[in-house]
Amino acid sequence: MSYPPRATPLYDAPWPDDGYDEPTQQLSMPVPGAWQTMHETMYPPPLPVRSPPPVAPMTQSTAWPPLQPAPAPVPAPAPAPAGPAQPAVTYHGRPLPSLCVPFTSPHSQALLQQAMQDGLARIYFPLAGQYLTQSEPAFCGLATLCMILNAANIDPRQTWKGVWRWYTETMLSCCRPLATIEKQGITMAEFLCLARCNGLDAWARSVDAQQGLTIQELERDMMASCRSEDLFMALSYGRKALGQTGEGHFSPLAAYCRDADGQAWCLVLDVARFKYCSYWVTLESLFEAICTKDPETGRARGYCLLSKSTGASNSCQAVDFREPAIVHISLDKNQARQLFSIPGLAASRTVRELKGKAADLKAFSGCISLVPLEAYKQHPEAAERVEEQQRQLRNSGWSMQDLFYAGLVEHLNSRVGRYVLVYDSM
Repeated sequence: MSYPPRATPLYDAPWPDDGYDEPTQQLSMPVPGAWQTMHETMYPPPLPVRSPPPVAPMTQSTAWPPLQPAPAPVPAPAPAPAGPAQPAVTYHGRPLPSLCVPFTSPHSQALLQQAMQDGLARIYFPLAGQYLTQSEPAFCGLATLCMILNAANIDPRQTWKGVWRWYTETMLSCCRPLATIEKQGITMAEFLCLARCNGLDAWARSVDAQQGLTIQELERDMMASCRSEDLFMALSYGRKALGQTGEGHFSPLAAYCRDADGQAWCLVLDVARFKYCSYWVTLESLFEAICTKDPETGRARGYCLLSKSTGASNSCQAVDFREPAIVHISLDKNQARQLFSIPGLAASRTVRELKGKAADLKAFSGCISLVPLEAYKQHPEAAERVEEQQRQLRNSGWSMQDLFYAGLVEHLNSRVGRYVLVYDSM
């Protein structure tokens, strides 16, 4: 059997470049028939496979770095501190009880007109020009005193803001820390202390005082204040006696009159204007309110008469030993050291506070408590205490006369020998 002659190769052209640097190969296989030629055309031989270049072994310098622990998660920022808790119930003022006549009512306008006709509203205008709202719920005493100090045109001798000297509540802190007043308010004795330390003559009246108090005396003092332009009356009264909410409160009196029926009315400029507006109240209701007890002192409330001091003040009033007077003292540095070294006096809370203030000062002004010596002598239980205090004064080389004449108690030169120091009464 013979075979057909060998066919000529289909093509001798080289394969295209396959991407490697090897020589191309040519197709030179014999093709036994047309079917093989077609097969080779459709299925060309596979391309040669190039081995990857050898990889050099890793050295210490080319080795992968050791795995590091994952960083600790960054804590989320702490939430901002929450503000003061908001009360569950809030109020936009309170309606006045029936005992009080609102200042904006027609009845009030008629009463004010009557008071002006009678000449019993002259003090209203200086006060109305300085009417303010207390800045803290317990600042009624400070707000009342600020109104009166500014109405009396007293220079505080310290700036409020910028170049302006003007009384604000935060300036009245010489008798008690503001932080304490903000929580507890002030008593009548502390109100008097602040008034006297800031250039006012002040007199206090209450039913518990040694001389007592009647409704007729209250009316007389009200009329004297309302007829004047510089004699102010600050009321300390219990709100509940007037049908109002709350406890003790301070506010100034601004006018007084009697209506056509002969009923006496008093205008109170309430400094808590966020709670109650100004109002008129009857003389009888107001007298009952100022006779209520102050739970902090256990004594009746009352009122103060205040006027601008014209010089050396004799404002330290004689009160019994249950309510010590708080008076203003001025010491130079040497006097402060000597006075504060008295054993009983140095141990008192009040003087400990004053001592810290006076330590680095050339001069010192502050407050200290006194009570009438005669009042002590009337109470046998106080005799031992008086003798001990006088003994301490003698041992220290000081006497009450020395204290007065040395200028340690500025306002008591005319009362030498009539008072005794009380170390723990504040």
